[in-house]
Amino acid sequence: MQCADRYRSEPGFVLMAATNFYDGLDEQLVRDLRFNEKIRVDLPDEAAREQILTVQLTKRFWTPFPVKSFAVRTPGWSPAKLASLVNRAASSAALENRRMEQQDLQRAYDDTGGTDRPLIKSVDWDDLVLSPAVERDLRNLIRLMNPGEAERLNVPMPTGLLLVGPPGYGKTSIAHLLATQTRRSFYPITPGDVPTPDKLVQAFDRSRENSPSILFLDEIDGLLPRGDNGYYKGQHHIQLVEQALMLMSQLDPANQVFLVGTTNHKDDIDPRVLRGGRFTEKIEVCAPDDSGYLRLIDKYLGPIPLATDLSRSDILVRLRGISPADLQGVVNTAKRMAMNRMEENEAALPPLTWEDFERSLQRNQVAL
Repeated sequence: MQCADRYRSEPGFVLMAATNFYDGLDEQLVRDLRFNEKIRVDLPDEAAREQILTVQLTKRFWTPFPVKSFAVRTPGWSPAKLASLVNRAASSAALENRRMEQQDLQRAYDDTGGTDRPLIKSVDWDDLVLSPAVERDLRNLIRLMNPGEAERLNVPMPTGLLLVGPPGYGKTSIAHLLATQTRRSFYPITPGDVPTPDKLVQAFDRSRENSPSILFLDEIDGLLPRGDNGYYKGQHHIQLVEQALMLMSQLDPANQVFLVGTTNHKDDIDPRVLRGGRFTEKIEVCAPDDSGYLRLIDKYLGPIPLATDLSRSDILVRLRGISPADLQGVVNTAKRMAMNRMEENEAALPPLTWEDFERSLQRNQVAL
């Protein structure tokens, strides 16, 4: 600031600066007489993206083709990111010593974005057993997350999804499913990470930079709790909640950052987090129906046989109501219980009995 004050009266001297976060600057630095003009440079809209792509393409050896469809599918892209897209397409065509064509730009677009997925497990529909209503809601949501689909159907795209339900019912797996099916970058934040306001800012920045993306707030009731239930543990929680609220408010649909949160206790979340514009979609993840439980039993048992006096329907009747995670643990432990009846030279497990499952329930401390 001293240097700015010292040299501002020098003839021909112009001080220019750039920032991504104007609100984070010292007010004394950006006051008048230091920076008299403030110009906001926003992300290009659809028309500007079309023009940028056209200009970039005309600099290359290409066969002209319409670029409007690419402008529609790239909301939130910066001019630099659009130029990089054209560069990749041009490189692909150059390797084959030919003009760049629409298929090259399409291929470059298909390989762009959604690849930054730390700690994500790839999940497909067959990996989950969901109630028909929940699966239908998720499939519709994934459809709306496809570029241009919400505009085409004239259906507003939700800004965020809150998954509500008891532990062990697959809420985290659903978040991974969304990232897998939409090919989005994935950034998890949990209370166990002990995030700071600065780390929260970094996560939001990274999700915007590598959009389209999903910002996953696991156990959000512990991460952003309400202040009137005695959960706050001091200034850290207060600062974290306030920082998260500000960052969520700054998200624009053009950023293509989708919020996904999970909770076992929705009422323990700060109510400001759940108001309109943040988590507009809420889905309750409950126990599967009987057909769902049977599919899970088949999946977890695999080729292991059952005793003649025990059927999969018997297991369903006796274990109905426990969480899918507990069911998997009980079945796997029952297999280990059956190993106690094996001879050393036996190569396969004996058929599972209900006694194996009873011991497994005791071992896993699962109450029926």
